[in-house]
Parts: sequence; structure tokens; C-alpha cells
Amino acid sequence: MSLRPRISVVIPAYNASQWIEAAVRSACNQTYKPFEVIVSDDGSTDDTCEVLRRSGLPVTILTGTNGGPGAARNRGVLNSSGEWLAFLDADDTWMPQKLEKQVNLTDDPKVAVINCRHRTKQGVEIGPTISFQRLWIHNDLITSSVLVRRVAFESVGGFDSNDALRSTEDYHLWLRLANAGWRVANCSEDLVTYSSPPTSLSRQAERFALAEIACLKNVARCAGMTRTELSARLVDAYLDHARGAVWNRNLPLARTLIIRSLGLSLSLRQIRLLAVATLPRSVLDLRRTLLHRTVG
Repeated sequence: MSLRPRISVVIPAYNASQWIEAAVRSACNQTYKPFEVIVSDDGSTDDTCEVLRRSGLPVTILTGTNGGPGAARNRGVLNSSGEWLAFLDADDTWMPQKLEKQVNLTDDPKVAVINCRHRTKQGVEIGPTISFQRLWIHNDLITSSVLVRRVAFESVGGFDSNDALRSTEDYHLWLRLANAGWRVANCSEDLVTYSSPPTSLSRQAERFALAEIACLKNVARCAGMTRTELSARLVDAYLDHARGAVWNRNLPLARTLIIRSLGLSLSLRQIRLLAVATLPRSVLDLRRTLLHRTVG
């Protein structure tokens, strides 16, 4: 590998005309210039590609039928040539020094993924490395924040575009790489501006929960985990999504997920959460208001 590795930026896009130019511009304006910027259009029905062509930015545009972000990213990688791959979602942007900060960590040949985040969503500081066990407990990587070594990416087959894993194909990849013995490093700085995702529809929230369950089962099988290890993680996943469903007042989904967790184990925290999910919405709203007043 050269002293200054070539970085290929891959941006999957689906009906992203509102954001795509800002995303591409943030990639082109890096202090460490990428070798190429590729937008892999995932069958958009809006004017995403036209916006890019009018922008005059140095970007390669690939088009394909709609197959999800994993398939779009794989298409972009297949048509790229950099030793490192930087993935950027079409509605996110990078700070100018994002790639420059990360490229300083590319020397270790055992490092496959270089993340750039200071803290998790829960406010926990992320250290210089992220182990498989930590990833297994919780995904602390965000696709727009990572730099991935091409040979590692190709060694595990890239993103799995199976529809059952859609929305979690990135988490699935990080776990597979870590399980295969590759290291995950972290540049402890927040160098990405993330968009605020819209509130999920009920069916989308359920699909995401089921996709994570499918992801965990697949990785556990590949890693040779015991049923006990898998069951404990599945219960945590069901309950995490159930809490989110309660917060968004999708109480039927919350109850469904909790009941599914009860098929794996029985604990006081499950019973408590199920009791909360059976409360009337008016009571939950009052509880939230009182909690906010207490915190304030």
C-alpha cells in the first residue's frame, strides 16, 4: 500500500435530490482528497442524478434497480479502485478533516474498520478500539463514520443484500469483520453531521427489529455461539426495540416484541416493560410529562 492510500467514497442514494449535493460536496472538500467519489443511485424516481449532473462536482454516477443500500454500496465498491472505502449516506455530511484524521490510523495491517465517534448515543465515551464483544452487545458504528479496508471488505463478501437484513446490513458487516479477526479502530472525534431520521412508520420499526434479530442469529451461527449467548442478546434486542416502540406510542408492537422475548427467558425487567406497554396512552403521556418536569 502506498504511503498515501487511495480512498474511494461510495454514496448510496435513493430519492435523495434534497441532500445529495451537500453530501458529495462534503466528500470533495476533504483536506485529504479522495481518489474518487461514486454515487450509486438505487433506482431513484426523483431527480437525484440530474441534481448531481447540474452541480458540476467531480463524481461518478452509477444507476441500478432498487435493491436497498447494501446492494447500492456493493455496486459502488465493485466500480471503485481505492485501497480504502469510505461510505457516506446521501443525507449526511462530513467535516473537512474527516478522512485526514482517519487515514493516520491506516498503517496497522490488521485494522479493517476505522470509526470516528467520540461518544455513543448514550453518552458513553468510545475508546481507541472496538472489540467484537462490544459490537455484539451494541452497534456503536454508523456507516457514514467508517473507513473500511478493501481487502477486508472483499474477504467477507461485502454487504449482505438479503432483504431480511435490510436496515442492519452495516451492523452485519462489522460483526462479520470483527468475528473474522479484523480489528476495529476508532478516531475519538465526531467528524460527521448526521441527518435526523423521520419518525418510523409502524411497519418500518417492526421490520428494523426483525432485521436486527435476523442479523444476530446469522452472526451467532457463523461465530459458533451457544444458544444461551444468543438468547441473552436476542432478549436485549427485543426489549430495546420494545422501549423504542413504547416511546413512539406503538404499544401493539411493543407488546409483540416483549412477548417474543418471553419465549427466550423470563425476568422482572420483561414483566415490568410489558406492564408499561399495557398502560393507556394518556397515562404514559402523563408519566412522560412528570418525568420531564422532574428532570427540569
